[in-house]
Amino acid sequence: MAHVVHFEISVPNPEQAVEFYSDVFGWSAEKLPDPIQYWQLRPSVTPANAGIPGGIIGSKSGRSRTSVTIQVESLDETCAKVTGMGGSIVAERRPVPGFGIHVLCKDPQGVFFALIEPFSKA
Repeated sequence: MAHVVHFEISVPNPEQAVEFYSDVFGWSAEKLPDPIQYWQLRPSVTPANAGIPGGIIGSKSGRSRTSVTIQVESLDETCAKVTGMGGSIVAERRPVPGFGIHVLCKDPQGVFFALIEPFSKA
């Protein structure tokens, strides 16, 4: 069954967002290597209520947005459904090391979301 596995907060000033979300929610943030401006967010909770991981990324457009990543069984089938229902594929598929193949989409009302098909479906 498809389910949300990741979220991203895209903002013009990621350092400020890291400070805000870390202070407000107690999340830890780890900066990934340059050249991208990306911080992995990890909740400070027990495994029983761990929630989903997230990230903060610098916005190239200068606009803020939040998106979710939904894990699916088949990118081919799900992308066909997205476009068949009036949505669009915004960015081509790309591998996410250690996770799977990722694609960015937009629904018919302009809401961004991502899909990921795990490398190993086992």
